[in-house]
Amino acid sequence: MSTTITSNIIDQDQLQDQINNGHARRMGDIENYFGLLQRQNLYKTFAVLVKFDQKINYNDILLKSLRDLFLKYPILACSILDTDYSDLSKPNPIHDYIYTLPKIQLNDILYELPQHIKDSKDDHEILLSKINDIVLPYAKGNTLWKLAILDDYTMVYLSNHCLSDGITAKNVIQDLSNLFEKHLKEPIVSTSLDLKKSIINYALDKNQINKLPVPLDSLVSYKPPISYFLEFGLNLMVFKFLSFKKNLVQRNDKHLYKILNIPANHVSNIKNQLLNHHQSTGDEKITITPFIETSWLNAQYKAGLFKDTWFGLSDVSIPCDARKYLPSGIDNDEFKFGSNTSGSHKYFHPVTKFNLENLKYHNKYSKYLSQTKRYLYNMGIMTLDQIQQSKNLDQLIIDSYIGQPRGNTLISNIGIIHDSQNGEFKVENCYFAQNAGSIVFNFNLCVSSCKNGGINILITMEENATSKEMFEEIVEKFHENLLNSDKL
Repeated sequence: MSTTITSNIIDQDQLQDQINNGHARRMGDIENYFGLLQRQNLYKTFAVLVKFDQKINYNDILLKSLRDLFLKYPILACSILDTDYSDLSKPNPIHDYIYTLPKIQLNDILYELPQHIKDSKDDHEILLSKINDIVLPYAKGNTLWKLAILDDYTMVYLSNHCLSDGITAKNVIQDLSNLFEKHLKEPIVSTSLDLKKSIINYALDKNQINKLPVPLDSLVSYKPPISYFLEFGLNLMVFKFLSFKKNLVQRNDKHLYKILNIPANHVSNIKNQLLNHHQSTGDEKITITPFIETSWLNAQYKAGLFKDTWFGLSDVSIPCDARKYLPSGIDNDEFKFGSNTSGSHKYFHPVTKFNLENLKYHNKYSKYLSQTKRYLYNMGIMTLDQIQQSKNLDQLIIDSYIGQPRGNTLISNIGIIHDSQNGEFKVENCYFAQNAGSIVFNFNLCVSSCKNGGINILITMEENATSKEMFEEIVEKFHENLLNSDKL
């Protein structure tokens, strides 16, 4: 349910003042897409949960740390000045404004988890499924992300994906741990719950606030070349007629959750084995995400998921961090927060054997996607002027998702969450969590890692994609593959 914070909604004069100061601007095309998912109720919440070895439940330290972040990176202090999107019959190519909130208090950022969620903290599968069902208010003077304190040691970043992605979540927690390390050396430390203390007040702080970065897609072109459209069309034909698909997407579909852990010592073994293959053969370096992808597709094949599918074809989407495509000379630090992502979407033949040959293929294809910028092109289709000017994008995306059959898997890897800079806050464990929502996939793999806890993979499945027994068999065979990298 959306809550309107009237005091945080600005008028036209205030908006113009912020535009002049560099603290408000129109949303970019990619930012608008994630706003669209919220205003059309197609996606709920993603989360990153991190457990530290030291207490983090200090509100005065949190306030100071958040203030440091907001002044330096005002995109974290923004909301959306939403307009009326009820008419879906006409193109609406002009995107909403984002603006810096006039005032942010601790209680605007801290999210009080319901007791039934806190009571699930020892069962991470149930806990994360409940967290992903949280609906954060969209726009209307609200912050677009929250922090929840699960216990004295555990912090949860929550976001509706507006102006935020998985890398943003990781960076927020990483920066907060570094700032905690800095501010805990100061003399006053309190756990008092003064939630109405202001973190920033725009009228007083505007001269200290950095300017907003421009939309990343104004510096990095997502637009595909004409030569890509034949490939894109072929992909769509295969998705529609030949590859694995089950269930028609509905809003609020339910998802099953499983978690697998690769212990830290075994992660080291996997990396060493992949490095040895690279050094002994001279082939390209093999990375973790293709290893996970190959392991997963083989597990699905061995469990018989594709037995009723022509040729055993299935589709996989892998998001990427689009920041890597920023031109040289651009300060990448400005873009460490925001919805600066994109992703591939491609069909694959069945992985009948979990072996080095198949792993090399998926690794090589991943490198090809990166080098040719194909990670950008699928989302880039909707940024084309021909689409923006002739179609209502909200209706186009609704029609592309709702009532369409779900395909196979979305694999998201946010990488490693490091200990704080001087090691005073060590990450004991971490989880990245989302389900596919109304996006057209049955399975979702969320990958995160830390030095002490190894790699955690959250696996979600739309509850009617296959039987619960087959889901458990797929997960079991997947785990076997992950732990048998020495047999490659």
